Amino acid sequence: MREYRTILVMLFTLSAMVLASGCGRQAVVESILENQLEKATGNSAEVDLEKGGMKLETADGVSLETGESVKLPDDFPQDVYVIDGKIVAVLKNVYGAGYNLSVQSDKSVEEAKLIYEEKLKADGWTMGFSAVAGEVVMFSGQKDKRAVSISLMPDKETRKTSVVITLSEQTEGGE
Repeated sequence: MREYRTILVMLFTLSAMVLASGCGRQAVVESILENQLEKATGNSAEVDLEKGGMKLETADGVSLETGESVKLPDDFPQDVYVIDGKIVAVLKNVYGAGYNLSVQSDKSVEEAKLIYEEKLKADGWTMGFSAVAGEVVMFSGQKDKRAVSISLMPDKETRKTSVVITLSEQTEGGE
């Protein structure tokens, strides 16, 4: 758990350094960030500010990729629908299993919710909880020993919908 907090702190550091970096200093900033991430986590890290992203892999198989050119992992399950849009972050093997994807879509929150409910049901998922908190819509589904949760929220800056897809394996106790 401590390692994940460290990664989050480093992400905030990355954001601050990107804002502070100027032309000609990019390679130095990338090197500093990579060294800090590697020291903090004991794993390899790659920061590429030119492409606006970062890749981090830990020895225990956790990987994080953010930026402009993030792609859906080849081994992402085909029975979990990923809405049309730009994938901005992929966290893989978080807590030992699963994925966390962040996508920006041109669909409205309402459209995205209807699409997800339809696609998940068509792919054999049993719908679980559903909740609305202000403008944020959350719902879940279960299939076999897996759980998926979808969070939808409007991004007022980009005028897009932020979609967060979390997929996890359930433990023996059903958690």
